[in-house]
Amino acid sequence: MPSKISLSKGQLPESFDIYEYSSKYSDRSLILRLIRISEACPGFSIDCLRLAANDLKNNTYDTKLYLSLLRNINFIASQSKGKDEEGMTNIDYIDEEWVSAIDTKVSEETEKIEQELSIYRAKMDKDKVWASMLMNDYDTAAGYCKKVLSSKLSIPENSQYVLAKAAYGIINYVTGNYAEALKTFLELEYNDKQDFNGSLIRIDLFSPKRFDSLMALIKHNVVLTYIQPRSKISLSQMTKNLHFRSKNELISSLESLILQNIIPDARIDLESDLLFVEYPSTITNSSSDNQDISNSKFQSDDLDLKLDSVKSQISKSRSDCVYYSICNIRALSLTNKACLMRLNLYKDNLLYSRRRHENDPWNQ
Repeated sequence: MPSKISLSKGQLPESFDIYEYSSKYSDRSLILRLIRISEACPGFSIDCLRLAANDLKNNTYDTKLYLSLLRNINFIASQSKGKDEEGMTNIDYIDEEWVSAIDTKVSEETEKIEQELSIYRAKMDKDKVWASMLMNDYDTAAGYCKKVLSSKLSIPENSQYVLAKAAYGIINYVTGNYAEALKTFLELEYNDKQDFNGSLIRIDLFSPKRFDSLMALIKHNVVLTYIQPRSKISLSQMTKNLHFRSKNELISSLESLILQNIIPDARIDLESDLLFVEYPSTITNSSSDNQDISNSKFQSDDLDLKLDSVKSQISKSRSDCVYYSICNIRALSLTNKACLMRLNLYKDNLLYSRRRHENDPWNQ
């Protein structure tokens, strides 16, 4: 710990060594102490100011203080006794080269820092403008979406075109061309005012005779899709997997397919509770002539393993879909909460909107 000295009377101890004292401090602390000692003790003025000037020159860029110290040194030296002899030898010459180099360096650094500051300010202004634009877009997004929706719904529809499409779809439906009928109906705009129960009632009233044939075709396609990979199938397992109400219903469906020559090589074994399909080369579909499903014999054991693997992969993908669906539902829930909070703020006049007019969705 450096020892304390008293400068109240302008005197220092006889054993005081300015060089030893200056070795205990550094930087601005040393410079300020040396200047204070030079002001309080004239006997140490020149030595203290020289030490301070050297430290300024070696460790700082303060050229103004350096020039001031050098002027004080020369002034004190000129006022001392023995000016012609000792005084002239005490004059210190200013290092003009160092002062010029430091001033140039400081000027360059200052200019560089100012350029960086201006770039940073410009970037900050851009960020503020960008944030303001985002806030404005968020504030007006709902209104714009409603305007677009209203303009879309206000376009008058060509009723003759719609009726023609509907008539064409009905003709395809009555003649049994269900694929073309479905395509035609899907091209028409969906009316969200029609409920699901009303749709079922209209189907039942319009085509009660066609409904049973459609369901039979769907069941046949499901059964064909299930038996195609295998040559030996368990009837009980098939009833469970295809969600038939009973095994007899499945057997009647299989018998219908065999009699219609859709799966002519199939054989039902009620004792072993199995369905055998021996080397089928083609399977006839009700809506097409022939469909090639295999070029070689079926290997039931390998296919069972493969189907089990596929089943496990399907279950995993379903679980992943459920997980992501839950995440989406949570995100929608948070969005709805934010919208409700914003709606309450608008209703309580706690949030100002520049678009508060009749088209503002929050006022409706």
